[in-house]
Amino acid sequence: MIFCFKIKRLEETRMKFKRFWKTACALLSVALVMAGTAGCGKKEAVGGTDGAVDGAAGSAAGVAAGSTGADDGSRRAMGRYMEEEQSLPADFSSIDDMKRQEGGSIRIVGCSGGQESVWESKDAGVSWEKIFDVPDEIPDDIRCKAMSSGGRVVYACDEIQGTEGKENFYLMEPDGSSGQIPYELPKVEELNINLARQVLFVGNEQILICDDMGNFYLIRAADGSVERTFDLGDSGEVYVAFAVGKMLLFLSGSEILLYDSETWEQKNAGEVLQNGIAESGTIYAADTLDGGESIYYISEKGMYYYKFGGSVVEQLIDGGLNSLGSFSVSVNSLLMLDERNLLVAKKDDNEDRESMAGLSRFVYSADTPARPDRELKIYSLYENDWIRQVAERFQNEHADVYVRFEAALSGEDGVTSSDALKTLATEIMAGKGPDVLVLDGMPVEAYAEKGILKDLSSVLSENREEYFENVRNAYRNGQVSTSRLIQNR
Repeated sequence: MIFCFKIKRLEETRMKFKRFWKTACALLSVALVMAGTAGCGKKEAVGGTDGAVDGAAGSAAGVAAGSTGADDGSRRAMGRYMEEEQSLPADFSSIDDMKRQEGGSIRIVGCSGGQESVWESKDAGVSWEKIFDVPDEIPDDIRCKAMSSGGRVVYACDEIQGTEGKENFYLMEPDGSSGQIPYELPKVEELNINLARQVLFVGNEQILICDDMGNFYLIRAADGSVERTFDLGDSGEVYVAFAVGKMLLFLSGSEILLYDSETWEQKNAGEVLQNGIAESGTIYAADTLDGGESIYYISEKGMYYYKFGGSVVEQLIDGGLNSLGSFSVSVNSLLMLDERNLLVAKKDDNEDRESMAGLSRFVYSADTPARPDRELKIYSLYENDWIRQVAERFQNEHADVYVRFEAALSGEDGVTSSDALKTLATEIMAGKGPDVLVLDGMPVEAYAEKGILKDLSSVLSENREEYFENVRNAYRNGQVSTSRLIQNR
C-alpha cells in the first residue's frame, strides 16, 4: 500500500516545526501499519574480495556479525548497535572533542550557554560535572580546539586587524591553568591572513596544526618549537588528520597517507582501506581500542572497522538505521568504550532541537535483528529535505523499521520526470511500489480518476487538532479527501 500526502512549506517557527514532526510522523505510522512489508539484509563488508571477514578483523567483526552466523532465508542475521540519546547537564551548542583520560574518566570540551568549558564523567558518560570554564585571557574568537588523553586542551584563536591577522594558540592544563603557546603559523605570500583549519593532539606533548594552505606542522606544546612538517605533495588536495593510537592518518578526497607517530615512518595504507573509505564516504571521527593496530571510523553511512593489513573493511553500524546517516547531523568525536559500547559527540541542525549538540550511546544488542523486519519505502520525484528529516526522525523512533527514502530525479543520471513516472507506474502495477508517495509533481488527479487512491478521511478525522489544516485539506475533493492509500495490486 502507498500512503500519499503532500506537505507544503511551513512557517519556520519552533512550535509549528514541532507540530510538523508530530503530524508527519503520525501519517508515516499509519502507512507503516498498512504496509506490512518485511525485509532482512546482510551486514555489509567493503574492500574485500570475497565479502568474508578474515581472522585479522578479530573480535570486533564477531560482535558485528551477531549471534546468528547465517542469513540464508531460514534464519535471520542477529545483532545490531542500538542508539540511545545520552542526557547532559546543560544545553550544548557544540561538543568539539571527547577523550578518555589516563585515569579512566571521560572529558569533553565544548560550549554551553555561551561559555567554553570542560566537563568530566567518571561513569562512562552517564553523569557529568563541570571541571572548569575557559578563563578570560583566552579570546572568544576560537576557530578550533582539541583535547588530549592527558586532559590538555589547545585553542586556536583568531586575532584580526583590518585585512591582516594571525592565529594565536593557547594551552589549558588539566587543572585549568592556561597560557599562550609561543608559535605563529608561517606567513603565506598570497594570503594576508594564515589561519588554522584544524588542531589535533598527537599524544600529550605534541600538537598537529593545519593551516589555510593545507600545510601541517607538528609543534611541541611546551614551547611551540616545530618538530616536523609534512610534505603532502603538490596536488592541492585538502587533507584532514586523525590520530588513532600510534597511527596518524591524513585523508583527502583521493588518497590516504599513514604514519607511525612513534617512528614517523610512513606506512602503506593499502588498497583495501583506500577502497573502503572511498565506498563508505568522508570520515568524520575515528578511534581505536588497541593503540592503533586497528581503526574504528564514522562516515555518513555508519561506523566501520579495519585491522591494518587486513583484507576487508567491516561495516559495524548502518547509518540508515540511526542518526549517523542524517543529513542534518555532523559527528565531531567518537569514543570506543569497548567493542560493544561507544559514545558519539554530534551536532544536529534540526530547528526543533533546544540543544544542538549532544551525545549518543550505541550499545550492541545480540537479540536484535541486524536489519529490521519491516521496511518503509518513501518515494518522491524530487529531493525533499522536509520529508528526509521526517523519515530520519521516524527511523530513530522505530528501531524495528528500516526507512528508505528515494528521490527519483537526482539530476546526475539523465532520468526525466516522465521516465521516473513510467517506472513508478510499472512498479505500482506489479505490487512493488513504495509505501509512502510524496505527491509533489505527481499526476494526482489522474491517480484519483483511475480509482487507485483510497480515502483517508477516517484517519485524518481523528484528533483533527494534531494535524496541520493545509496537510489535511491539500487534496480534499468535496467531503472526501483524495490524500489516499494506493492499493497493492
